[in-house]
Amino acid sequence: MPTEFLYTSKIAAISWAATGGRQQRVYFQDLNGKIREAQRGGDNPWTGGSSQNVIGEAKLFSPLAAVTWKSAQGIQIRVYCVNKDNILSEFVYDGSKWITGQLGSVGVKVGSNSKLAALQWGGSESAPPNIRVYYQKSNGSGSSIHEYVWSGKWTAGASFGSTVPGTGIGATAIGPGRLRIYYQATDNKIREHCWDSNSWYVGGFSASASAGVSIAAISWGSTPNIRVYWQKGREELYEAAYGGSWNTPGQIKDASRPTPSLPDTFIAANSSGNIDISVFFQASGVSLQQWQWISGKGWSIGAVVPTGTPAGW
Repeated sequence: MPTEFLYTSKIAAISWAATGGRQQRVYFQDLNGKIREAQRGGDNPWTGGSSQNVIGEAKLFSPLAAVTWKSAQGIQIRVYCVNKDNILSEFVYDGSKWITGQLGSVGVKVGSNSKLAALQWGGSESAPPNIRVYYQKSNGSGSSIHEYVWSGKWTAGASFGSTVPGTGIGATAIGPGRLRIYYQATDNKIREHCWDSNSWYVGGFSASASAGVSIAAISWGSTPNIRVYWQKGREELYEAAYGGSWNTPGQIKDASRPTPSLPDTFIAANSSGNIDISVFFQASGVSLQQWQWISGKGWSIGAVVPTGTPAGW
């Protein structure tokens, strides 16, 4: 069946705990560059993803990133993208509606093939969030990752790393003011940069990957537990796990339901601790699907996420 899901669209994913079960949101672009939202609550089916679920518009094939937290006004969501002028932009869910955020008015220029990642910590019903958005300013080999910071207003942050052009970026906060950023260095290895409240330093993680992989990262707990994901090629999604030390990366498989992904797919991940992890990807046939980890059951292919169908179908 035809889909309105843009071929090789970037993907962003978030989740949070709620009374009715884990809430998930996934963001992607349609054929016209509109950013759509699909929703899932608990074990209920996925909904949304249609032309009625547009939250904003970005340049075609814009990178996407998202963060969420609970505030006194309800669930807050921020979705980051790049507009047609390659300016870093933001769409805000303020607990009741989607609006355009402040970041776009700052005029942060982004490299034309830059990817994005974002993280937050500290956001609660009684405290504002600290948000970080990561991007590249230029397209050349050896260019750095740059950081833009929200702590009551938007300001430029640090820059670090020496990367391949258009590197994938994964970002996660493992605790208040403790940040982990993953990117592909000029030797094609996936590297880690760390911030522990006072300075940036190169972390201990390193993994070989083919050039141009998509990267996603999640974390939970006080240990902390970290998971880094990257797509190596057709049907080759890899995971590296940290729970005090890094394991040997392994391929995620479900022998009973092989589902080929596009060789140049982009991925996004969210989790509810180690109980339920989802990694979203674009499958052959241009459907939005997920690998799902359920504690005690392992990895399996989850439900297809709705992305809309053209009128007349």
